[in-house]
Amino acid sequence: MTQGNQNLTPKFLIGKYNLDLGDGVTAFCGEFWGKHSFDYFQGTIRDSKVVGFGIENSLPKLCAINKDAQYFGKVLGEN
Repeated sequence: MTQGNQNLTPKFLIGKYNLDLGDGVTAFCGEFWGKHSFDYFQGTIRDSKVVGFGIENSLPKLCAINKDAQYFGKVLGEN
């Protein structure tokens, strides 16, 4: 029995990408919840809009996620 797309995740952690890109650009990175082919992501935001996004198979070296970070999102059936 198939369980659908195993790379789809309802939760994720967001960290800070420790690199100053200047010009009002904020770099972000994070980790998806669960087990996937690609467990991590990184991207950039300019003027409140995502202007770059990519998925990775390892945590970017300059990505900092707080040890007490909470997952965003919900699994189907959670309150």
